[in-house]
Amino acid sequence: MSRVKLSDVINQAVAPENTGFNQNKFKIVLKAVGKYTLGAEALKNQLALKFNAYAHLKLGEVEMYNTLCLMQYVVKRSVKLQKQLHLNEFVEVYKKVLFLVPFKKITDKNIVAIKAIQLVKEWSEFSEMFPYNDLLEVVEKKLSGCDSRVNHTIDISHNSFEDVPVETERMSLDQPRSVDFSTTQPVMKSESPTLFSYVKQALQEGQLDGGPVVLSAI
Repeated sequence: MSRVKLSDVINQAVAPENTGFNQNKFKIVLKAVGKYTLGAEALKNQLALKFNAYAHLKLGEVEMYNTLCLMQYVVKRSVKLQKQLHLNEFVEVYKKVLFLVPFKKITDKNIVAIKAIQLVKEWSEFSEMFPYNDLLEVVEKKLSGCDSRVNHTIDISHNSFEDVPVETERMSLDQPRSVDFSTTQPVMKSESPTLFSYVKQALQEGQLDGGPVVLSAI
């Protein structure tokens, strides 16, 4: 029986070389969260490592953006993860990324900041994620002090992947049948391809905020 570390699957799912959202890997992560007792907690811990790495400029903009998209995908489908992400320890980690870029300075190049704001708005509607209601009030207060350009930039941004209904998801025969929740793995480095054409251009011109696009040892 083949085994794979959850951390490896997450890294593959959010790697910056992805030219789109890795739905197959997203679904494997979702399956692990639903199947294993410690799945949601293990995912939360892996996400926290990503957030801390990004806050210390050790994780790139595209990979952090992909991480937020993975979170969005799983949260929509897993109450277990919702209950993990409402814990104060994770909310505090989330704030590090959410407020890393001053709201008044946000442009369309700050794809992580924009996505983090959007998720606060989305998650505040989930009953299991009530702490994000308070966080939304802080976000809205900060946005009220920004000019219309910033608010427009946030409003027009959207996802580029199709939602996959949870009831249609199936594990293919070549997918791993068990998951190791160990957090250790080798250091990985990669080039910095992108998700969207505007991200690619910005990366080539060195215009993206958020530090070098590299994989950290998580």
